[in-house]
Amino acid sequence: MAEQSDRIHKALIAVNCLYVILGIILISMSAIAMQATLLLTTPVVGGLAATGTFLLFLAILGILGVVMGNQALIFFYLVFMCITCFMQSCMAIACLAAFGKAHRTDVLLTGWEEASNVTRQQLQSSFQCCGLDHLHVNYSSCKEQQLPCCSKDHDCSVCDFCMLTLDQRLQHAVQFTGGVGLFFGFLQLAGIMLAWWYRKQPTLGFGHDILN
Repeated sequence: MAEQSDRIHKALIAVNCLYVILGIILISMSAIAMQATLLLTTPVVGGLAATGTFLLFLAILGILGVVMGNQALIFFYLVFMCITCFMQSCMAIACLAAFGKAHRTDVLLTGWEEASNVTRQQLQSSFQCCGLDHLHVNYSSCKEQQLPCCSKDHDCSVCDFCMLTLDQRLQHAVQFTGGVGLFFGFLQLAGIMLAWWYRKQPTLGFGHDILN
C-alpha cells in the first residue's frame, strides 16, 4: 500500500509539473492566435487564455497539496480541475466547430470597423493587401502607404483584399488553438483520476477525516 501511494504521489507531482508547462503553452497559443490577424481578440480565444492561466494556478495548488499531504487542498484541486477541464473542452470545441466561414467573416468585419487607421495600415503593410473587401477599401490610403502590391503607376486596385489572408490566418490559428486545448483537456483527465486515487490513500495528513 505504501509503495502504491508513493507511486501515485510521484505521478501526481509529475502530472502537475506538466500542467504548469501546459498552462504556459495554452496562454502562448492564445496569444499567437490573437496576433494571427493583428486585429481582434475573440471571446473563445480569450477564454482559452483565461483557462490556461487558471490551469497554471491549479497545478501549483495540486503540487502544494501533494507535497503537504493535505486532503483539503487535494479536494479543492480536484473540484476546480474538473471545472477547468469542462471549460477548456467547451472552449476548444467552440474553436474547432463554431468558427465557420460566416462567423469568421463577421468577426473580421467587426474587428476591421473597430480598428484604428494605424492598425489597418499595419495589416495592409504586413499582408500586402489593400482594404478588407470591396465595401471596406480606401485606395488613396494604400497609395499613400506605397504598398508593394500597387502597380508601378501607383494603381492599388490591383492589390488583393485583406479578407482572404486574414480569414485563412484566423482559421488556422483558431483551429490549432482549439486542437491543442482539446488535447490538453484529455490530459487533465489523467490528473483528475490520479487526484481521486490519491485522496483515497490512508496516509494523508490534515483534512482526511473531514473530506472523506
